[in-house]
Amino acid sequence: MKPRDYQLKGVNSVIKKISEGYKRIVFQLATGGGKTVCMSYLIQRYLSKFTDGKIVILVHRQELQHQTLKALSAFGVTNVKVVMIESFMNQVKKNGVMPYDMVIIDECHVGNFKKVFEHYEETIIIGFSATPISATKKHPLKADYETIVCGIEINDLIASGNLSPCIHYTPDTGMDKSLIKKTAGEYNMASMAAEFSKPKLVDAVVDSYEKYSKGKKTLIFNTTIEHSILVHNCFKDKGYNSRTLDSNFTDEARKEVLQWFEDTEGAILNNVSILTAGFDCPSIEAVIFNRSTKSLPLWLQCCGRGARIKEGKEYFLLIDLGDNIQGEGHGYWNQKHDWEMYFLHPDKPGEGVAPTKNCPECDALIHMAVTLCPYCKHEMPREIVYSDMILELKILPDKPVKKNSSPALESAVNEVVRKIDKLNIPHLDKRELLRKSLVELYDSASWELKPHLLKHLLNKYAA
Repeated sequence: MKPRDYQLKGVNSVIKKISEGYKRIVFQLATGGGKTVCMSYLIQRYLSKFTDGKIVILVHRQELQHQTLKALSAFGVTNVKVVMIESFMNQVKKNGVMPYDMVIIDECHVGNFKKVFEHYEETIIIGFSATPISATKKHPLKADYETIVCGIEINDLIASGNLSPCIHYTPDTGMDKSLIKKTAGEYNMASMAAEFSKPKLVDAVVDSYEKYSKGKKTLIFNTTIEHSILVHNCFKDKGYNSRTLDSNFTDEARKEVLQWFEDTEGAILNNVSILTAGFDCPSIEAVIFNRSTKSLPLWLQCCGRGARIKEGKEYFLLIDLGDNIQGEGHGYWNQKHDWEMYFLHPDKPGEGVAPTKNCPECDALIHMAVTLCPYCKHEMPREIVYSDMILELKILPDKPVKKNSSPALESAVNEVVRKIDKLNIPHLDKRELLRKSLVELYDSASWELKPHLLKHLLNKYAA
């Protein structure tokens, strides 16, 4: 098996980091980019140089274990163990620390792997993740890792034909998020289930399916097991081919359900946090996210289940019933994220989300500045007002810029430029937004922005 160019580039970057003396490295690669391929190729390269090297791969899901073993076999690697993290830590507790030259952690953003670092302080540890934001802000990834290597962006994977494009929908179901309690910064599951289990909201799932994805193979993420069964029964009562999957299923039953889902055209599968990682089913045509979450990684992992390519599949549908795209600020599934910034400054995830609107013709979620819907080609007038957009997106720095502090002003300008660069809007719109932002920034700091200086800044940052 031969890695793709971007996979080769990513692995080379990791090897370079190791050669520079780094022992704790995060390797970020978007869902669908082939993390297990990169992992296997990295191991192959390492063992070709250190033939007696001992490597272990740690995972937290059985699906990931099977998937990784399959990828290793394709690269001819047979002497590397792939172990569930719970089993591994039990072995350490029972038999002591086993010597390894390299420990690889899959889905390293998950909190299950913290104790590994206590026992392998001098060992090379490579953490793989599509979404390298720690499960808890109290213990960010940079507390365990020294540096990060960022791989190819989702939009580049789409452009190269390695991932499927996505059409976003955000139907108004009448869900009242103010009624949902929060626990430790995330929505309380019992409270969220109580809201989403209301009859009108259960019916809204089926209504949304019928409006946007009827007849398409659909994966649904629900809140709790009881809620998932309610949604499943609603589909069954209306004659749809639906099944459900949760943590109460045996391994054998789980395999049977997943095989049914893969083999059945137009199947509907309800699940509860089971199929967030390590599940590859290219025939999925629609994902319904029937819950809310504060977690950007969870959002992206779940949405990415529909992104695998398949012959004849032009795109997949993402139906957000929990106000995650706009209300939570997670943005489009394929939105660009500055993962290095998230790694270095983990207290600021989700910054810079672009404003959106619904196409009045096909109801797809599109960027506010778009005047021609990319899906149904409906033309519409430009609705964006840049002065309002600045306030909504918080383009300007949160801290005021002091007068007579040139370094602070320069830093503020760079921050504004960085935020605008992250927005998925046309170049001329970015230039206009930058012009408005600079005028407001200088005015707020009581600095004089002369015409020739404004022209210079625009040419420098928005040429």
